[in-house]
Amino acid sequence: DTITILRDGTLVTTLPKTETTPEKLAGLMIGRGSDNTIQIEKPDHEISDELAMTIRDLRVSMPGETDRGIHLNVRQGEILGIGGLAGQGKIGIPNGIMGLYEASGEVTLFGEKLTLNSPSSSLKAGMAMVSEDRRGVGLLLDHSIEDNIVFSAMQIHRDFLTKFHQKDTKKIRAYAQKMKEELDIRCTSTAQSTGTLSGGNQQKVCVARALALNPRFLFVAEPTRGIDIGAKQLVLETLVKLNRERKMTI
Repeated sequence: DTITILRDGTLVTTLPKTETTPEKLAGLMIGRGSDNTIQIEKPDHEISDELAMTIRDLRVSMPGETDRGIHLNVRQGEILGIGGLAGQGKIGIPNGIMGLYEASGEVTLFGEKLTLNSPSSSLKAGMAMVSEDRRGVGLLLDHSIEDNIVFSAMQIHRDFLTKFHQKDTKKIRAYAQKMKEELDIRCTSTAQSTGTLSGGNQQKVCVARALALNPRFLFVAEPTRGIDIGAKQLVLETLVKLNRERKMTI
């Protein structure tokens, strides 16, 4: 009959069920108002007629997400969404292009033909991916937050290393702290094990890991699956910010 809202360990309000709505409750939960809880800014830049990616006859052999002959154009600077139920192939597209599952066809990125079935080639070409399976694919759960954030960048671009090819701990910690603040990753320390975080905060670490690669093209598969509404809004706002400020194609 009554609903009590707590946020960050503090009582926000208690009110009768009859005096509220799901939208108002969501606003109280995340502290950002009750009208149109998730708001997306309108683009402040023109979408280019130039193509960021072309996909021709893409076929992906991913269990449960098989694709058979996908043709698609993605323009530079746009956010393109592909919807569908589980098993209808939408997740197969990024997994195939990124080389996680066997794929065939022709894919070009900013005019250059991609080498399929090679994750390292895809990453070196300027792409990154936030996987739909953050625990199985996206993260090293037994490692620290800061190691997770920089791991791919260290492997692919040799970033965050000293001149002696050792981990630059100071630089890694500073960058991880920056990502912690920008993405509001709730943790006691960036040295904390990633497996101890909530689902929403693990997803933010996945986003930070992709951003450390400084990609030109970013795949995000099911970016808000299994996370609370506050984390959902922050993830979506981050994607929009990347598109608006960095002109990143997503």
